[in-house]
Amino acid sequence: MLGITLKLQRYFILFGAIYVALMAAISLIVYFTGTSLGVIASLVYLLGAGSGTASLFVREQGRAPEPAEKRGLALGCVGVTFLISIVMTLSLVIGNVGLARTPAALASAFGALSPLAWLAVLAFIAAVYFGILSLFFGWFARRQARRTTG
Repeated sequence: MLGITLKLQRYFILFGAIYVALMAAISLIVYFTGTSLGVIASLVYLLGAGSGTASLFVREQGRAPEPAEKRGLALGCVGVTFLISIVMTLSLVIGNVGLARTPAALASAFGALSPLAWLAVLAFIAAVYFGILSLFFGWFARRQARRTTG
């Protein structure tokens, strides 16, 4: 599995770049229009980054990902979304309350639910994201491959 992960590292970086670019673009739109998208915005980032990464994989490899590659891509990209979320959350908290008060602010925010409840929420989100990304690296990529090859 490590060999597959190293081979796919380029696609994880691409996925993260598209995800962050969409996050920035949508944040600007929300800021300037005064609208609120809520959870829908994170799905837009996921769908855009997933489709872009799957399309590039098909274009570069000339085929859809094999089952092991599909699982590796989906898991790796879920990890990338969690990493981006952690970085963004920490930067927003530090920016709003300052570095010295960040631990207390995080403890207060995460104290609303038990650690087990937070793990359940994170597991549910990871499962949904994994399912969506598996569709992109499976069904969508096969469809793209058929279009490009025949």
